[in-house]
Amino acid sequence: MHLNRRDFLAGATALTLSDALRAQTLAAAVNCPVEWAFTSTRQYENPFVDVDLDVVVRDPQGAEFRVPAFWAGSQMWRVRYAPS
Repeated sequence: MHLNRRDFLAGATALTLSDALRAQTLAAAVNCPVEWAFTSTRQYENPFVDVDLDVVVRDPQGAEFRVPAFWAGSQMWRVRYAPS
């Protein structure tokens, strides 16, 4: 079974996610990496291939960047991003 990004968060869809889960405003210094961690409430037989998780980052000018998350073990995925 291959899950899409929306199914990752406890089976929720984009329409049922709270605003807090859909968008967060965070500040980061230019060229300094930041990291976000996401913990799934579900366990997966093969999380490395069963889950695709991307984070969409929007810069102050409105440009959007899709950043892939990586499996960090157990039920944890992480995203690293350094704004330019």
